[in-house]
Amino acid sequence: MEAGESTRNCFVETMVTSKKIVLAKNLNGEPKESDFKIIEEDLPALKDGEILVEAVWLSVDPYQRGHASRIKLGDGMIGVAVSRIVESRNPDFPVGKLVVSTHGWRTKSVLDVNKPGDARLPKPYLLPDFQGLPASLGVGFLGMPG
Repeated sequence: MEAGESTRNCFVETMVTSKKIVLAKNLNGEPKESDFKIIEEDLPALKDGEILVEAVWLSVDPYQRGHASRIKLGDGMIGVAVSRIVESRNPDFPVGKLVVSTHGWRTKSVLDVNKPGDARLPKPYLLPDFQGLPASLGVGFLGMPG
């Protein structure tokens, strides 16, 4: 740092960017790559109680096709994900743990784990230890469709 330069200029908050899969066209017949589009979005900084997660597994389930007919073009695809916590402002959700949430088809998300869930969108929860079984079971056999 040069003499007289303020220390506040030394700390730059890094913006986290996520990729999100959105519906580009109404589904007709078998889904095609052209039915979807990948967009990037900047995520907000974490607030107290929130966590930043990075998707490890995303669900692709039969109910999503029916849901796609009810969402607007450009809206993100819904779905359950098993994600790794990469930053946390919640002591109950430590960095490195896996969490199950309904943040849709996104590479990263900021989740408010204190926000109450409901039957349609349950609140995020830590993935149980499957004792050597794959974490993908959290969106498959041991997840919502299982």
